[in-house]
Amino acid sequence: MEESALADNYDKNYHWWEGQNLFVAQQQVKVFQCPSNSYDGSEWTSFPDGPSRDSDSTAPALNTGVPFGRTDYEVFTGVKNKVLDPDPYANKGPEADGALIKDRVTTMGQFRDGTSKTLLIVECSSRPTWVMGTPPQVVDGVINQCLGWADSLGPFKLHPIDKFGEKNAARNMGFPMNKTNNGEAFSWHPGGMNVTRTDGSTAFISEDVDLRVFCGMITRSGGEVIQE
Repeated sequence: MEESALADNYDKNYHWWEGQNLFVAQQQVKVFQCPSNSYDGSEWTSFPDGPSRDSDSTAPALNTGVPFGRTDYEVFTGVKNKVLDPDPYANKGPEADGALIKDRVTTMGQFRDGTSKTLLIVECSSRPTWVMGTPPQVVDGVINQCLGWADSLGPFKLHPIDKFGEKNAARNMGFPMNKTNNGEAFSWHPGGMNVTRTDGSTAFISEDVDLRVFCGMITRSGGEVIQE
């Protein structure tokens, strides 16, 4: 990405918020930012601790004085249970896993449906500002789960999202994207979002995509073709 200076200054012996890594995390990397983002959330310079945002973090509260480097793209790590009925993801096993899983290595042999049928990167725009609803609105004064491109809380699973952006839709009635950016796929593009598949190809996916098909695209175990 021609950002060798940033890579050289990042010390993998420390957390992303520690030492010189904090300076690296504050750098704006343009390739991580979508030109269609209509709200950059750049005013955020004070952040709650990691456990307040998600139990899977030990980050302390931070008052940086400088915003973190934004990212409008993220990784789907899988599909939660209670999204579909019947629910192929109820056991939360390998069939629910996306292309990348935290702290685990994914091998090419694990893509049972092929890399061209598995999503690697999707849009999740405007973080750390929280956006939700129909039409999407900024939630004033509330910070998103993810603070920037360096934040380890960025990746997420698909939840049963209703039209208000809440994670409590009835089974089979959830929306695949564009209802909230708080741990879900979200873009400002009319009608859908851009994605990168695991084989490196890109595409635009309609927000009207069948929910079952979208779940199948997230996972590496199949399900992209639905037979009625």
